[in-house]
Amino acid sequence: MLINYIQAAMRQARYEILQDDGTYYGEIPGFDGVYANASTLEACREELAEVLEEWILFRVSRNLPLPLVEGIADLAGTYLFEKIGDAVAAEEPVWDGDKWRVTVTLPYLSKKLGKLTFAADGRLVPSESDTPAFLEERANAD
Repeated sequence: MLINYIQAAMRQARYEILQDDGTYYGEIPGFDGVYANASTLEACREELAEVLEEWILFRVSRNLPLPLVEGIADLAGTYLFEKIGDAVAAEEPVWDGDKWRVTVTLPYLSKKLGKLTFAADGRLVPSESDTPAFLEERANAD
């Protein structure tokens, strides 16, 4: 189970080549403090996986929550289906510093209706999300 979680988190990793020294930098959105820097991409990936594993073990030892690594789109889709129906859809989630932002659309009209915000652990953040009534009203507006 732990290896599956690590592999899912590593699939979300983002890498870049640093301009100042040409080394590789990697991080995983939603995993604050999990980053690596190395001279090759492969070395960066290996270091990032090691840092991630230590970070997970630390959080588990302190009974701290772990971020949701996959499934925000599924959570958003389920929420929308239950609250509004199947005419609306959730676009691909975007990591925004400490939360997932999901744009809600009416696909057959290419119309954006609003947004949902989820915490790193997958909880809906109501204060930063449009209500089902608002989304439904926007879906029915001309």
